[in-house]
Amino acid sequence: LNRWEWNMDDIWEADFATGDANVVDLVTAKLQKLPYRTIQLLKRASCLGSNFDVDILAMVEGCSVDDVRKILYSAEMEMVVERRESVDGYRFGHDRIQQAAYLLIHEGMERDMQHLQIGRLLRKMVHDKDSPQQKQEQSQRQKSQRQMQQQQQSPHHQNGWILFTAVDQLNLGADCIEDDYERMMLVGMNIEASDKAIDMSAFLPAREYLRSGLSLLKHEDKWKQYKITLQLCTKLAAVECTMGCFDECQSTIDEVLLNAIRLEDKIPVYFTLVEMLSSKGRMKEAINLCVAIMNLLGEPIPRTPSKLQILNDFLKTKRLLRGKSDEAILTLPEIRNGNKIAAMKLLGKLAPLAWWTQEKDLNVIVCLRLLELTITYGLHDASTHAFALFGFILIVLGNTSEAFRFGKLALTLLDRRKSKAYAARTMVVTYLFLHHHRCPLHDTLNPFMSAYKIGMESGDIEYASQACNGYCSIYVLCGLPLAMVEPDMRRFAEQMKSYNQENSLSLFRVFWQTVLNFMGRCKDPLVFEGEAMQEKDVGALLESNQTSTLLAYWLCRMMLAYHFGHYELAGKMADKLEQHGSSMLRAVATGYARRALIALTMLAFVDLSDDKKQLKNRKLRIKRARKQTRIIEAMVRDQNVNCHHSLQLIRAEFAALKGSKAPVDEVRSLYDKAIASATRLGFLHDAALANQRAGFYMIKNDKNNKDWGEHYIRKAHELYNEWGAYSKTRQLEKSFAFLTEERGSRRSSGTFHLARLRFNEANAKRHRSIVLPPLPLPDPE
Repeated sequence: LNRWEWNMDDIWEADFATGDANVVDLVTAKLQKLPYRTIQLLKRASCLGSNFDVDILAMVEGCSVDDVRKILYSAEMEMVVERRESVDGYRFGHDRIQQAAYLLIHEGMERDMQHLQIGRLLRKMVHDKDSPQQKQEQSQRQKSQRQMQQQQQSPHHQNGWILFTAVDQLNLGADCIEDDYERMMLVGMNIEASDKAIDMSAFLPAREYLRSGLSLLKHEDKWKQYKITLQLCTKLAAVECTMGCFDECQSTIDEVLLNAIRLEDKIPVYFTLVEMLSSKGRMKEAINLCVAIMNLLGEPIPRTPSKLQILNDFLKTKRLLRGKSDEAILTLPEIRNGNKIAAMKLLGKLAPLAWWTQEKDLNVIVCLRLLELTITYGLHDASTHAFALFGFILIVLGNTSEAFRFGKLALTLLDRRKSKAYAARTMVVTYLFLHHHRCPLHDTLNPFMSAYKIGMESGDIEYASQACNGYCSIYVLCGLPLAMVEPDMRRFAEQMKSYNQENSLSLFRVFWQTVLNFMGRCKDPLVFEGEAMQEKDVGALLESNQTSTLLAYWLCRMMLAYHFGHYELAGKMADKLEQHGSSMLRAVATGYARRALIALTMLAFVDLSDDKKQLKNRKLRIKRARKQTRIIEAMVRDQNVNCHHSLQLIRAEFAALKGSKAPVDEVRSLYDKAIASATRLGFLHDAALANQRAGFYMIKNDKNNKDWGEHYIRKAHELYNEWGAYSKTRQLEKSFAFLTEERGSRRSSGTFHLARLRFNEANAKRHRSIVLPPLPLPDPE
């Protein structure tokens, strides 16, 4: 056979756009030697792209699939096209061949008409498939006939894929459409295609469909087509916000607010504006906007609620819940009032804003009002979020049992309604604030990754990013191997940046830099001067009032300072945490580490108190340590399993302060209990810390027998090495010569993290293109 021989590297390097005449002439000349019908079919196929399905080409040509294969046989033999294994279709032998076939169609009217003709044929297929007559005929077929057709039918036809192809072709040929009715029909098809793309999490194609729809309307009088223009712009603003295209989003929002007539027409873009401001870290602006819109909806929220207002709302909520069982709450009727639904959605956006800015009173009244609307007017998808947020308020008020109850109600309702719209935010609130008060902290990690996946699929990028924050911060505080999470943190950060999630990214960078500091990826482990974050970034956090991020920064620096023995710096961070923290921090999972480290830091200061000035503060520091200890003791009594080891270590440190008055063996026994508890619960870094503190104590107080002290230091070194805190192992090696002699390889040896869900790039890739869903299974015989 005389087949073509291609130098693919040369063809690939050739640039058609710059007019490489030799390559163009060569490929075109070869194509024109093929039979006439084959050339015409290849021209049609090139309009569909580099890959094309034989059944769609058969539809376009009005012939059978077998006829298409016969016509393409000569092209297949010449390696112009080749068959695809996964589906019944072909691909061009190279993208350059497809481009050459496409160039055979004269640019301008002829090419546009080709696309338009293909689009019109496919549009007829879409409408025939969806017509009532067609549906009635299908319902009357026998089961065996339905099964046979399902096996023979195109996967694109079965999944509505043909709609995307039809709309793409019609958009390319839109300049040739003269009939206004046909143009408006295409606008509607673009909206339908965008909705299907959003359902498939393909937000980039959805945005292009919406833009194409708008371009089909005459720019100067498009708002005369009020309803459809409003629909296009509202959807476009939401998709642009999801993709992080905030400049374009702001422009679209401004256009809607300028032209929209009624309040209910403006509400959806107000929601988008709030989400955009939140993502950009402009919290105060977003809060003020929410409060203003709530007034317009007839559900006024005070910007700075008084204690009396909070008490009234709390008592009202309590009365509404009185006597209602879990099942009675879960079977409430569906909400019908449109303004109340809008108010619930907006309150759900306002609650996290009040959390970020640590406005406790506003946060409480928002969460109470959200539940009031659910109990009074009925259930909505947002009710899952309402139950979780009410649980958060109950934790703040100290009612753990009821909080845990509403957390379970939120997850139960979420499972019953099968809606993804509020799934990510409901899961984030439940597992960040509620679940860990009765369950192991480690058990929240996989749910956070599930929330991240659902958020990416549903377009809730803000809460997908929050789920990343929850996952990575708790991973670090669980003491799991750092070497496993750091690469994932890097990719999460890149993804947040690509979606312009500035607010979530600022918090995320704090924990990422903490990991880098422990791993030895910076000069000074006590200073944030690395790839993830710089100390100069703290000023921007103060200016933008990102209190929650500042609290995380002070906590992480206190953690680093205490582990590395710089108690003065740890004390400064503890002072800031106590000065700026609110009771809302009681709910968050990082609260255990915060309280334990404050207590341990105060006790370390007392142990160092030698001069008279420090002795004056001794009683105050002991008082502060006891205050935190009492809170931790209450948590342990309330069945919290995540802070038992911290309580044991604090008790050991209290005993160690007695010096010679306390028997060394008794103090050592308390340290052993802390070590055993941390090891049993899986807190690797806390087990290392307890061993280090025990070693320091034994070396200082049992000078006649150094073996115990060296034993604890060796164990601390081993555990820090297993955790991946290599900067800490180097510090210990410099301080204790016997460690340098025994130093082995620095590698994390933990294996209990291997079952954890990890970062998956596919969750973001799906936003950029449409992925064909799996075929439905045929009916059983």
